[in-house]
Amino acid sequence: MKLIEKRRIGSNVKKIYEEPKTPYERVPEHPAIPEDTKEELRQKYEELNPAELRRKILRLQRRLFGLATPVKGVTYE
Repeated sequence: MKLIEKRRIGSNVKKIYEEPKTPYERVPEHPAIPEDTKEELRQKYEELNPAELRRKILRLQRRLFGLATPVKGVTYE
């Protein structure tokens, strides 16, 4: 969430935030980013499969834990 404004009400400060957005949602709104870059990002976003990404992350984590020096009494699943 990005802070939009601060208002002082007596001794209190009221903070007003914009709606939360992901970095992907913020990129198209930025004027300094070229349109071709925005289009490339849109295409990559459409191709993403969250379930496959999760499986890949878990597979890589298991591999990393397997490479780590084992600590006596600690197991990784």
